[in-house]
Amino acid sequence: MKTYEIRTLADIYNLPTMEAMETCLDELKASMVQARATNDLICASAEALGHGINKAIQWPEVSKWIDDGKGEIVTKIKANDKEVLRVTSKPASDAISRKLAWHTGPAKGGGGTAQDEHPNSKGSWWVDGDLLLIVVELQSEDFVRLVYVNADGDTLCFQDPDSQDDIGFGPDDISWWARIEESLPNEK
Repeated sequence: MKTYEIRTLADIYNLPTMEAMETCLDELKASMVQARATNDLICASAEALGHGINKAIQWPEVSKWIDDGKGEIVTKIKANDKEVLRVTSKPASDAISRKLAWHTGPAKGGGGTAQDEHPNSKGSWWVDGDLLLIVVELQSEDFVRLVYVNADGDTLCFQDPDSQDDIGFGPDDISWWARIEESLPNEK
């Protein structure tokens, strides 16, 4: 097991073997995607709660790549030089990439309901079976949640992805939402 400091692409190119170079690229890509997705989620959540921030996570000038064969991706989030969150994910080859395009929800005058599907709305609607990441702002609490859309016939409700239970609030409670583009691995 060896640790390499990565400052430039040349550091990756100069790794001892082609296999090490490919593995490092795969793992760094997964790490950057994980960090960026976390950054985008934090920024969108802060904006939805009225606290606009441009950047929550900054990529370090020097990355450390550990050639240990585990393929784990570790993202450390620090505040005032103190680690406040560490996310360790599956091996890079098993990583899931999510594309998030945030839309203003009905609670803020935006689109969202299955009935709002119009050709010129640029995907700013949801339909039956969509998996959404939503931001809900209620008088008592604000939260971010993953839900399935159930739009069978005249009924529109949101369900917990695991239990399939109705989560108990409607479209007018949703301030911001993003459709998760790819299906989860177990659903393919």
